[in-house]
This record gives sequence, C-alpha cells and structure tokens, in this order.
Amino acid sequence: MYHILYVDDENAFLDIAKLYLERSGEFTVDTAGSATQALKMLRKNEYDAIISDYQMPGLDGIEFLRKVRGEGTSIPFLIFTGRGREEIVIQALNEGADFYIQKGWEPRSQFAELQHKLMQAIGRKKAEQALRVSETRFRELAELLPQIVFEFDEHFMLTYVNQHAYSIMRYDPDEVARGYNVFEGIEPSQHQRMKENMARLIRGEPIVHEEYTMIRKDGTRFPALIYAYPLFQDKQFIGFRGVIVDTSPLKRTEEYGKILVQLLDSAPEAITVNDLEGRYLYANQRALELYGYSRDEFLNLRVGHLITENDQKIREKFDRIRGTGEFSLEENHIQKDGSTIPLQVISKMADWGGQKVILSIASDITDRREMEHALRESEGKIHTIVESSPIPQFVIDNDHRIILWNKALEEMSGIPSREMHHTDHQWRAFYMYERPCLADLLVDNRIEDLELYYPGKFSRSKFIENVYEAVDFFPHLGTHGRWLHFTASVIRDTGGEVIGATETLEDITDRIDTEKALLQTNKKLHLLSDITRHDILNQMTVLLGYLDLLKEENMELGKPTECVLRIEESANHIRRQIEFTREYQDIGITSPTWQNLEKSLRKVLQNFNIPDVSVGIELEGLEVYADPLLERVFYNIIDNALKHGKRVTEISFRSAETENGMCISISDNGIGVPVQDKKNIFERGFGHNSGFGLFLTREILDITDISIVENGIEGEGARFELIVPRGHYREYR
Repeated sequence: MYHILYVDDENAFLDIAKLYLERSGEFTVDTAGSATQALKMLRKNEYDAIISDYQMPGLDGIEFLRKVRGEGTSIPFLIFTGRGREEIVIQALNEGADFYIQKGWEPRSQFAELQHKLMQAIGRKKAEQALRVSETRFRELAELLPQIVFEFDEHFMLTYVNQHAYSIMRYDPDEVARGYNVFEGIEPSQHQRMKENMARLIRGEPIVHEEYTMIRKDGTRFPALIYAYPLFQDKQFIGFRGVIVDTSPLKRTEEYGKILVQLLDSAPEAITVNDLEGRYLYANQRALELYGYSRDEFLNLRVGHLITENDQKIREKFDRIRGTGEFSLEENHIQKDGSTIPLQVISKMADWGGQKVILSIASDITDRREMEHALRESEGKIHTIVESSPIPQFVIDNDHRIILWNKALEEMSGIPSREMHHTDHQWRAFYMYERPCLADLLVDNRIEDLELYYPGKFSRSKFIENVYEAVDFFPHLGTHGRWLHFTASVIRDTGGEVIGATETLEDITDRIDTEKALLQTNKKLHLLSDITRHDILNQMTVLLGYLDLLKEENMELGKPTECVLRIEESANHIRRQIEFTREYQDIGITSPTWQNLEKSLRKVLQNFNIPDVSVGIELEGLEVYADPLLERVFYNIIDNALKHGKRVTEISFRSAETENGMCISISDNGIGVPVQDKKNIFERGFGHNSGFGLFLTREILDITDISIVENGIEGEGARFELIVPRGHYREYR
C-alpha cells in the first residue's frame, strides 16, 4: 500500500479525493490544506507520492514543487488542478512534475485517471531506484573482473573504466580523467571498421565480434576482442558499455573459453541466460546447485518450469524487460525436488553473439525472510505482552507517532487506542493543550528541557541508566484529578540508534492521599507534642523555682540536704531531655529526599568556628537518598570530634564504593574512641552529655537503611563510616 500526501486548500475536495483513492485499496492518504503545512509533514513522514493543487494561498503548486525539488528529493509529484493554461502545464513539467491532471470532469473517471497516473509515477520511480541498484552492482562486478570494463559516450569519450584497465593500458587515472577518446587506444587502420560495427549495434543489427589491436600508453600492442552494447536513456542513444578481453595469452586456444566459464562458475550468485522465448542457454555452477539440476537437465528447461507464477505473468515480465531493459524483483522459484526458495532476481537485456537474451543474477534470500519472520513474531509477542499488561503504557516512534496504546491506558485515560494510533496526540490524555510528554523529550534527547516541563518533579532512575521518572498531579484525569508516577526510556535498534520511546504510568493517588493524611496527623501530633512540652517545661520551671527557694532555706540552716540536691539534679536532667525532644521531633515527619552531600556538609560547617581545623571534602557530585535531618547527622559527628577528639586539626569526608554499597567516611586525627566504647557509643544515654547525639544519628540514618559504625584507631583518630545501600546513592551531573 502506498502512502500519499494530497495538498489542496479546498477541504471538500480533499475529503472526496481521499475517499476515492483509499477505496482502491492501493493507497493511504494524508491531507494538507496548504503547501506550508505539507512541507512540515514531509519532514516528519515518508511518502510515495505527492498530489498538489496549483492555485493555493501562500505557496502555489509550482512554488511548492520547486521547494520539494530544491531539497533534493525526486518523489513523484502530480499537479491536480482546475487551471489548464498551457504555460502552467509547461512550467510544471519543467520544474520536475511527473504528471499534470486537470480537474472538472466526471468524478469516477477523473479519480480513476488520477489513480492510474499515481501508479505510473510510483512505478517509474521504483524502476529508477532498481536501475540505480543494478548500476551499483554492475560497477562492483566490473571491479572484480580481470578484463577491461568500459563505458563511453556518443562521441567516443571514455566515461568509465575499471581499475584493471589502468594496469593493462598503463595510464594513470588522472590522465584518463582529463579526457580520453577510445580511438587513442585502437590501431588507426581499424577506426573505420569499429565505427561501422558500433553503428550496426545502435541499429540493433547482429554483428560478429572482430578482433582489434589495442595500443598501450607506451606504444606496445596486444590483440583483443571488444564486446559492447548500446546504452539508451529515454529512447535516446547515449553511448556504449562493454568488455575488452585481451586474447594474446589465449589466442586461438580453447583455454580462453574455459577461463570465462571458470570465472562465472566461481561467482557467489546464481547466473543464468535465457532467450526471449524463455529457453535457458546458460547456467553457472551456483545456479545448478541452487535449483538441484545437472547442466544438461537445466538447459532443457524453460523459465516457466522454475517460477511459481502463471504464463501470463511471465509474459508481462518479458514485456517489461523489453521496454525498460532491466528489472529487479523478489519472487519464489521452484527447485528440482518441488520445494520453493525465495530469490532476489535482477535481470537485464544482453547480447549473446548477436542474439537478444536476458541475463539474470539471483540471490537466495531465505535467511533474510526467516529473520524478518522471526522479527515480526518477536514484535507480535512484545505487542501482546504490553497490550495485556495491567500497567498503563504507550509507545511512540522517533517521529512521535503512537504505535501502541494499551488497554490499561485506555481505561485510565478514557481514550480508545483507535483514536490515538498513528497520531502524535499522546498529550491529550494528560494535558488541556499540546505539549511534549516525558517520552517525547527523551526521543528527541531534550534532557535540558526536563526542568522546563517538569520543574522539581523529575529524576533519573535509581536502577537503569538513561531512564527518567517523574511524579505530577493531572487535574483533568478522573473525577477529581489523579497523581501519577511515570517512567520513560528510549528504544534503540540493534545498531544503537534511537527508534522510539516508551512511557509507563502508575496511579499513586491513593498513596499520595494516605501520605497527606499521615502528614496531617503528624502535624497534629507535632502540635500536641509542642503544646505538651511547653506546659511541662513551665511546670518544671515552677518546680525548679521552688527547689531553689528550698535550697536557700536549707542554706540558712547550714547547707542543702542531700535529698534536695538529688531532686534538683533529677529535675534538670528531665528538663534537658524535654528540650532535646524539641530538636528531634521532626525525625521521619518529612519524606526522604535526594541530597547533595557536598552542599549539605558545607552548609553544616558554617555553624562551626574552626579556623585551626583543616577540612577536606571529596564527595563531588554524590547524592544520597536520606531523611531531611541528614545535616543534623553531620553536625553531631563534627561536634563529637571537636568536643571529644581534644587535639583535632584535620577532618576529612570521602566516599568509596564497596560490595555492600557506598561507604561515606568521616575521619579526624584526634585521640579516637577507646576500643571498649566502640560498641556502646550509639546506645541511648551513653556519653558525657545527654547521651542522645550519636543515638539519634543512628536513628535518622536507619530511616533509609543507612548503617553507621566507628572504625577508627584509638590514639590516631575517630573514623565514622556510613554505608549507603545500592539504589540510595547516585552521581549528580
């Protein structure tokens, strides 16, 4: 089925033309209301042909054609218009239009003519492409042959010669490139005979190939046979192509024929020659092996014995090659045992001792067909898996067109797949206006635009490189809006090229609502705790006040009693504990976040006046996933070093990846921690002050599964090691 772009400023005509063309089953039609819109569509899509009106606002059909051809494309272009002036027709054809068709007559006949011209233009384009492929293969084969392969124009000026010719004729490529007439290499007395033979070839008359004497650059001569056939373009003679065979080593011997046969038999592809009646005249060894026949058996066959198509189809192929000179196609052939084999066949007209024949080269494409079949099956399985997945998901190609919109996403968005397939309207499910989704940004590698469209809402995946995820609220989803967690990644082919992207979505509305409810509850508990602590501290102040008065009364009697001192010590201890809860009442209240370690440390260090302490930080670009009170962890450890290290002049912060995760080490050069205390320093109440500092440090880290140990050496310094599990740290770029 061919993909057509039809451009017309009359919407009604676009609709009726699309209807008529698509009814044929041969075409799918995209429409554009202006040439400007069409140019944008051409940059996004592949089309087999363009149909354009002439008179349109902005760019008219001729200007549109000129821009298309100016971009170097030879796509078939048909002018289909009601304007029929002769000068417009001439201008359209001069600018490169393939056909000019006039509107205005009976619709069925009019659109049948349009369909016919489309098929003609597309067929001609494909024939030209096949010819270019054939020409490339001819050049490749020519460079392999040990003979001179040449082309020269109607004036006998050389236009092509293979590399082997330079060594035989002893010319440099630069000398030939400056201009070389073929008669310079032929004995002058034989020039007239050669001209007469060339003229007979142009008229289509059979000739007997005669021997000529070739002249090298250094003047030496050698006998050779020249095999040539005329070249035509648009029925105009443009020159000759052929082979020069040096017969001096093989002159008048049977060895010459044997070498030619050996050369063809060693070819990696099947080569056959048949006459215009379909009788086979020659088959190389590869052809015999491919079909399974002996040489005698094969030469008794006709083309119809090997091709699965009927006689009418075969005659049509023969007519095509008579008209075009060559063709290329894929078809199934029949082997001797009755099995079929898929082949890529390139055929062209040739001369066989004055007889017109068809030379064919056939390549076995079984492996390619099997690979294509396996690929289709694989794609089908993947499509089935994604389609049946309970997770909403869509897939786009590198032109942002949707190639899969699964059932789960249909249910979530309320938009059926049939409305989205082959469109670039994925935004409709999530936004009220057109804008890129996460997958769109990744397929265009617009990573720098993620912050623009998802400010503070996106991050790189913790598990897979080059995968991004985000959380956002979509007020237009569902009855009251939905919170979605969505992840996108690009899809690459086997060569590593980006061919599309996929995006999966998870409805986390219930989780967000639960978190909000929990946060609200925590806030209320926080407020209650704050009020209660305030009231208790007030009462403790009253209690301590009365104790102070009691101490004064006791002092008048001599000294405070032991009981009063114990009560005062206990009351002060209770007060310190209550005040400590104010500092740490926010542990676990706020969700963990990704935090830049270097930035956090530098912020903490601003709280210390330590001009005599050298601080080294080697954590550049490292982020960890931790409770927001992580800064308090660093504060406690630094404070602990300064208070208890006694002689600390250096503190360093480093990281190293281990088999258990990322190790963040905090070291000083103080007196260190006594061996007998290492197991107890993180226990509640241990220490010289409140006994809560390192205990709370461990509790804060434990919220995100970060462990902490002290591995310093007594007398050399303390070394606290935080082990961050895999997936909870990443490099920040």
